[in-house]
Amino acid sequence: GYQNSYVNSSPVGDLPRALAGRKSSTGYFNLIANLGDLRVQSNYMVGVQDFSTGETGFKIDMGQFNANAEYDFHINSFNIRPGVSYQNLYYDDTPYLETGEDGYLNAKRELNTLGLSLRLDYMLFNRIRLISALRTEKYNNPDKWYTSWQFAGTLPINENQTVRAVYSRANRSSFIVNAHSNYTWDRTGRTPPNFVHFN
Repeated sequence: GYQNSYVNSSPVGDLPRALAGRKSSTGYFNLIANLGDLRVQSNYMVGVQDFSTGETGFKIDMGQFNANAEYDFHINSFNIRPGVSYQNLYYDDTPYLETGEDGYLNAKRELNTLGLSLRLDYMLFNRIRLISALRTEKYNNPDKWYTSWQFAGTLPINENQTVRAVYSRANRSSFIVNAHSNYTWDRTGRTPPNFVHFN
C-alpha cells in the first residue's frame, strides 16, 4: 500500500496557526499467515513525514517494522496461546536540517520492543468463559521489562445480554518524544511561552 496525505491541523498544539498542517508520504506491506494453529503477522512501513509544515525540525524519515507470532494449543476445554512479538521504529530528522539548525530529535533515533505473552482460555460448564493473560515487554529505552495482565470472565444471560467482569493492568509503551527528544522550540513572536523545552 501507499499513501500521500496532507492534513490541516494545529502544528504541535500551536493554536494561533491552525491552518498549518502535516504531510505524510509512506508505503507499507502487511503479511498475515495462518499455518494450522500458528498465526503470523509481519508488516513494514517506510516514508517521509512532516509533523508541522513550515516549522524547522519536524520533517523526518521514518520506518516501522512489526512481527508477531502466536500458537494455539487445545487441551479439552483449555486453549493455551503463547506469543512473541518484536517492533522496531526509527525516526531521522538530520537529512532535513541545515547546518546549525536544531531539529526535534537531532539524530536518527530508534525504539525497539520485544514482547512475550501467554493467554489461557477456559470454558467452564460450557457456559462460563474464563480468560487470563500475561504479557511482558522489554524496551531499549527505557531499558527495562514491563508486565501487564488481564483476568476476565463472561457469562451469557440470554441471546442479547452478557455479564462480563475484568481485572487488568496495562503499561504505556515507550514513545519517541519522551524517549529521545532533546529540543528547544523557539516561539518568539507567538503567544507565550517564548520557548518550549523537550528533554
